[in-house]
Amino acid sequence: MSGATCSVRSPARRATLRCWQRVQRFLPPGQLASTEIACSRIRQCARARCPARGSSLFPLRLAQRRTVGDASRLLTSRLSDMARTGARPVVDLSGNTLAEAVEMLAIPHRRKVALRKLMAAGRAATPAVRAGLTHEDPEVRMACCQVLDHFMDEQALPELAANVNHWHPGVRAWSIHALACDRCKEGTCRPGEDDVIPMVVEALLHDDDRNVRQQAAGMLGPSVLRSEAARAAVQRAHQHDPHPAVRKVAGWWVPGGPRYRKLRA
Repeated sequence: MSGATCSVRSPARRATLRCWQRVQRFLPPGQLASTEIACSRIRQCARARCPARGSSLFPLRLAQRRTVGDASRLLTSRLSDMARTGARPVVDLSGNTLAEAVEMLAIPHRRKVALRKLMAAGRAATPAVRAGLTHEDPEVRMACCQVLDHFMDEQALPELAANVNHWHPGVRAWSIHALACDRCKEGTCRPGEDDVIPMVVEALLHDDDRNVRQQAAGMLGPSVLRSEAARAAVQRAHQHDPHPAVRKVAGWWVPGGPRYRKLRA
């Protein structure tokens, strides 16, 4: 801390001084002449960033309960978190349409809020989500697949099936998940296994991306007792897939595997 000339003897004050030296970039610039002023400025910054808890976040006696280094790191981390939180913009999409929310899926800092809005709308968002499945941005397509994973609509099946062959591996993986996963579905709409299993088998055995193959193995697994094609594909992947993660997931669903035993129980 520039300008600090007093003797700092107490562990608590040493911790505060060390913290102040680390977090000067978060506080107003200026020359401080003493440890007491440094403590005061840290508390003022805490109250300004977090009024409800500012007075208790930076007690001088904190170092009596922790080591000097731990106290300094804790104070620095909390100031850093508050600085990031205070700078983060608040995104409000309450006045936007569902179609506009789909477009905002392409904007990183709006994506999560837009996805929550579409999830809250449920099946009312299906027309907008179907349009998003043909969007040029892969992130939009993946988010729309996530919505349909929970709120499947048979009208969206052609667009989902088309995305199984998309150039982006994330889109392929999420479209497979949306088509084949029963656990996430809300409601009664389920794609027919006879239509879905051949697409997932093809992805498991021939897709170039290991994440897509791993997703396909996990989605085919619950069908191994009902579908001979699914069982054969999972066994082949368990024995011959070049990536260990895919072989591991496939191994859960082959005879003798842990999840296969649960299916048989």
